[in-house]
Amino acid sequence: MKGKGVEYRFQSQGKEYVVALESGPEGIRAWVDGRECRFRLHPARDGTLDLEVDGRRHRISCARDGSSLHLACEGEGYRLQKLDPLSPRAPQQHEHGLEAPMPGLVRRVAVVAGETVRRGQTLVVLEAMKMEIRITAPEQARVIKLHCGAGDQVDRGQVLVDLDATGGKGG
Repeated sequence: MKGKGVEYRFQSQGKEYVVALESGPEGIRAWVDGRECRFRLHPARDGTLDLEVDGRRHRISCARDGSSLHLACEGEGYRLQKLDPLSPRAPQQHEHGLEAPMPGLVRRVAVVAGETVRRGQTLVVLEAMKMEIRITAPEQARVIKLHCGAGDQVDRGQVLVDLDATGGKGG
């Protein structure tokens, strides 16, 4: 990051991200893991963000839960856990579970235990707040265990799928 600004560390679906922000006359410059983007925040009602990124506007529903931020945008759900800046970095290869970003109904489970999935592949589809939210693989991995089925009602933070990132490499 160049100039003055702030830096945050977040964890989402088992992966750590470094986000640096710098305010300027053209809006806010952000670096996510070293990749730069520019955005503007527009006034919005409580519980939502109206964010313009590269000229495209996005309406993002958000809720705070302690040090976690739950976001929903264009059918995708995210849970960002703010990390202590003094704690050591989390290892990149580890076994982890993907959690429900908000309470909802499981509409579809798109994978089976033992299956190798690619980054971005849809694993579970939830319906929450009249939105369809796809829970996707954060990286190539092997599905270890499913903790939900179609028709299940799930709570925010409930583990839906266990993945093993080391088991998906090269498979």
